[in-house]
Amino acid sequence: MPSKSQKFEFETIEQAELEVLKQVNNGTNYREISQIVFTIGENKKKFSISQISKIKQKFSNEDSPIMLESKLDPKTKAKLFEFFKNKINVVDVVIKTKLDSKLINEAFQEFTKLSDMRIVDKENLKYMTKKLYQLDKKYGYDYGVYETPDEILISACDYLDMLKNDR
Repeated sequence: MPSKSQKFEFETIEQAELEVLKQVNNGTNYREISQIVFTIGENKKKFSISQISKIKQKFSNEDSPIMLESKLDPKTKAKLFEFFKNKINVVDVVIKTKLDSKLINEAFQEFTKLSDMRIVDKENLKYMTKKLYQLDKKYGYDYGVYETPDEILISACDYLDMLKNDR
Protein backbone atom coordinates (compact mmCIF):
# COMPACT_ATOMS: atom_id res chain seq x y z
CA MET A 1 0.00 0.00 0.00
CA PRO A 2 1.29 3.48 -0.77
CA SER A 3 2.25 5.42 2.32
CA LYS A 4 0.01 8.26 3.43
CA SER A 5 2.95 10.69 3.21
CA GLN A 6 3.75 9.77 -0.40
CA LYS A 7 2.84 12.57 -2.81
CA PHE A 8 1.50 11.89 -6.26
CA GLU A 9 1.92 15.02 -8.37
CA PHE A 10 1.49 14.99 -12.12
CA GLU A 11 1.14 17.45 -14.97
CA THR A 12 -1.55 15.47 -16.81
CA ILE A 13 -4.42 13.12 -16.05
CA GLU A 14 -2.75 10.48 -18.25
CA GLN A 15 0.30 10.45 -15.98
CA ALA A 16 -1.95 10.01 -12.95
CA GLU A 17 -3.78 7.17 -14.72
CA LEU A 18 -0.44 5.48 -15.39
CA GLU A 19 0.37 5.73 -11.68
CA VAL A 20 -3.03 4.18 -10.87
CA LEU A 21 -2.22 1.34 -13.28
CA LYS A 22 1.20 0.92 -11.65
CA GLN A 23 -0.47 0.67 -8.23
CA VAL A 24 -2.92 -1.94 -9.55
CA ASN A 25 -0.07 -3.94 -11.11
CA ASN A 26 1.84 -3.76 -7.80
CA GLY A 27 -1.08 -5.46 -6.07
CA THR A 28 -2.57 -2.47 -4.28
CA ASN A 29 -6.31 -3.07 -3.94
CA TYR A 30 -8.80 -0.71 -5.57
CA ARG A 31 -10.18 0.56 -2.27
CA GLU A 32 -6.71 1.66 -1.13
CA ILE A 33 -6.03 3.33 -4.48
CA SER A 34 -9.36 5.18 -4.29
CA GLN A 35 -8.13 6.84 -1.07
CA ILE A 36 -5.03 8.32 -2.72
CA VAL A 37 -5.17 12.03 -3.51
CA PHE A 38 -3.50 12.82 -6.82
CA THR A 39 -2.40 16.37 -7.58
CA ILE A 40 -2.80 17.06 -11.27
CA GLY A 41 -1.57 20.51 -12.12
CA GLU A 42 -3.21 22.59 -9.42
CA ASN A 43 -6.22 20.28 -8.96
CA LYS A 44 -6.62 17.40 -6.54
CA LYS A 45 -8.36 14.19 -7.61
CA LYS A 46 -9.32 10.82 -6.22
CA PHE A 47 -10.20 7.97 -8.55
CA SER A 48 -13.33 5.94 -7.75
CA ILE A 49 -13.23 2.15 -7.81
CA SER A 50 -15.13 2.13 -11.11
CA GLN A 51 -12.69 4.67 -12.61
CA ILE A 52 -9.76 2.50 -11.49
CA SER A 53 -11.38 -0.49 -13.17
CA LYS A 54 -11.86 1.50 -16.39
CA ILE A 55 -8.23 2.66 -16.30
CA LYS A 56 -7.03 -0.93 -15.96
CA GLN A 57 -9.29 -2.01 -18.82
CA LYS A 58 -8.17 0.94 -20.97
CA PHE A 59 -4.50 0.04 -20.67
CA SER A 60 -4.97 -3.73 -20.85
CA ASN A 61 -6.27 -3.24 -24.40
CA GLU A 62 -3.04 -1.44 -25.22
CA ASP A 63 -0.42 -4.03 -24.35
CA SER A 64 2.27 -2.55 -26.57
CA PRO A 65 4.80 -0.16 -25.00
CA ILE A 66 4.49 1.92 -28.18
CA MET A 67 0.80 2.44 -27.44
CA LEU A 68 1.68 3.51 -23.89
CA GLU A 69 4.37 5.83 -25.23
CA SER A 70 1.82 7.62 -27.36
CA LYS A 71 0.03 8.53 -24.12
CA LEU A 72 2.79 11.01 -23.26
CA ASP A 73 1.50 14.50 -23.77
CA PRO A 74 3.59 16.77 -26.03
CA LYS A 75 4.92 18.89 -23.12
CA THR A 76 6.16 15.82 -21.25
CA LYS A 77 7.71 14.35 -24.38
CA ALA A 78 9.41 17.68 -25.13
CA LYS A 79 10.83 17.75 -21.59
CA LEU A 80 12.13 14.19 -22.01
CA PHE A 81 13.73 15.12 -25.34
CA GLU A 82 15.39 18.07 -23.61
CA PHE A 83 16.87 15.71 -21.00
CA PHE A 84 18.15 13.39 -23.74
CA LYS A 85 19.58 16.29 -25.75
CA ASN A 86 21.49 17.38 -22.62
CA LYS A 87 22.90 13.83 -22.43
CA ILE A 88 21.11 12.89 -19.21
CA ASN A 89 20.95 9.11 -19.22
CA VAL A 90 17.67 7.23 -19.30
CA VAL A 91 17.97 5.93 -15.73
CA ASP A 92 18.42 9.46 -14.36
CA VAL A 93 15.44 10.65 -16.43
CA VAL A 94 13.30 7.90 -14.88
CA ILE A 95 14.41 9.02 -11.41
CA LYS A 96 13.82 12.72 -12.12
CA THR A 97 10.44 12.37 -13.82
CA LYS A 98 9.12 9.35 -11.90
CA LEU A 99 7.56 8.13 -15.16
CA ASP A 100 7.45 4.48 -16.15
CA SER A 101 10.79 3.30 -17.54
CA LYS A 102 9.10 1.70 -20.57
CA LEU A 103 7.58 5.05 -21.50
CA ILE A 104 10.90 6.82 -21.14
CA ASN A 105 12.77 4.13 -23.06
CA GLU A 106 10.27 4.38 -25.92
CA ALA A 107 10.63 8.18 -25.88
CA PHE A 108 14.43 7.76 -25.98
CA GLN A 109 14.17 5.39 -28.95
CA GLU A 110 12.02 7.96 -30.75
CA PHE A 111 14.46 10.73 -29.83
CA THR A 112 17.45 8.82 -31.23
CA LYS A 113 15.55 8.07 -34.43
CA LEU A 114 14.45 11.69 -34.90
CA SER A 115 17.86 13.14 -34.09
CA ASP A 116 19.65 10.60 -36.31
CA MET A 117 21.75 9.31 -33.40
CA ARG A 118 23.29 5.88 -33.28
CA ILE A 119 23.78 3.87 -30.11
CA VAL A 120 27.00 1.89 -29.73
CA ASP A 121 26.85 -0.85 -27.10
CA LYS A 122 29.59 -1.47 -24.53
CA GLU A 123 30.77 -4.71 -26.14
CA ASN A 124 31.48 -2.97 -29.44
CA LEU A 125 33.24 -0.13 -27.62
CA LYS A 126 35.44 -2.66 -25.78
CA TYR A 127 36.25 -4.36 -29.09
CA MET A 128 37.15 -1.01 -30.69
CA THR A 129 39.32 -0.07 -27.70
CA LYS A 130 41.22 -3.36 -27.98
CA LYS A 131 41.83 -2.73 -31.69
CA LEU A 132 42.96 0.85 -31.00
CA TYR A 133 45.54 -0.41 -28.48
CA GLN A 134 46.79 -2.88 -31.11
CA LEU A 135 47.13 -0.05 -33.64
CA ASP A 136 48.92 2.11 -31.05
CA LYS A 137 51.40 -0.71 -30.49
CA LYS A 138 51.85 -1.43 -34.21
CA TYR A 139 52.56 2.20 -35.11
CA GLY A 140 54.64 2.95 -32.01
CA TYR A 141 52.31 5.49 -30.44
CA ASP A 142 51.86 5.95 -26.72
CA TYR A 143 48.70 4.22 -25.74
CA GLY A 144 45.83 6.66 -26.01
CA VAL A 145 43.28 7.23 -23.33
CA TYR A 146 40.09 5.59 -24.48
CA GLU A 147 37.69 6.11 -21.59
CA THR A 148 34.61 7.65 -23.19
CA PRO A 149 32.69 6.61 -26.30
CA ASP A 150 33.59 9.95 -27.90
CA GLU A 151 37.33 9.37 -27.35
CA ILE A 152 37.09 5.87 -28.79
CA LEU A 153 35.18 6.95 -31.89
CA ILE A 154 37.35 10.03 -32.52
CA SER A 155 40.54 7.94 -32.25
CA ALA A 156 39.11 5.28 -34.54
CA CYS A 157 38.27 7.97 -37.11
CA ASP A 158 41.77 9.44 -36.78
CA TYR A 159 43.28 6.02 -37.51
CA LEU A 160 40.96 5.57 -40.48
CA ASP A 161 42.07 8.92 -41.91
CA MET A 162 45.72 8.10 -41.30
CA LEU A 163 45.47 4.66 -42.89
CA LYS A 164 43.50 6.03 -45.83
CA ASN A 165 46.20 8.62 -46.51
CA ASP A 166 48.97 5.99 -46.29
CA ARG A 167 47.66 4.14 -49.35
